[in-house]
Amino acid sequence: METEIIASRGKTACMLLGSLAFVAVGLFVPDREGNYLIWGAVFFAACSIVLVVLLIRPQRLSLDQEGLTLSGGLLRSPTRIAWRDVSGFFVVPIRPGGSSLIGFNYSPGAANKPKGAAFSRRLAGADGALSGVWSGSNTAVVDKLNAYREYALTLK
Repeated sequence: METEIIASRGKTACMLLGSLAFVAVGLFVPDREGNYLIWGAVFFAACSIVLVVLLIRPQRLSLDQEGLTLSGGLLRSPTRIAWRDVSGFFVVPIRPGGSSLIGFNYSPGAANKPKGAAFSRRLAGADGALSGVWSGSNTAVVDKLNAYREYALTLK
């Protein structure tokens, strides 16, 4: 049984509209001294380009008996993580009451554990993260990932 979780195009489109609004403010609304916020406009224009790519190629999480595969977005090639290499998934708050990521920690004997995983765990509390604006809440996606992982590990 293979399952796929696809990033929300609606949430991505809302972020794109917000980013384009900041570009417009930076280009067309002067500050008190009459200067335009060009660097802010450049930053949000770059963000807008990334968001357009994410609308065209939304991120995808493909779940199968062996593990999960993250593809789409800005990734050139898919990233594969085996279920046996992950100890579990959880929500990592970025700021209190605000945004969050889906975090995970590698199992002690993980075969493909990246070199920076220990530093990430000290800094953010997770060895790795699945960033993206997934359909549904991050809590619901975490529940789905953990349930699928448990199911897949019982098949072995």
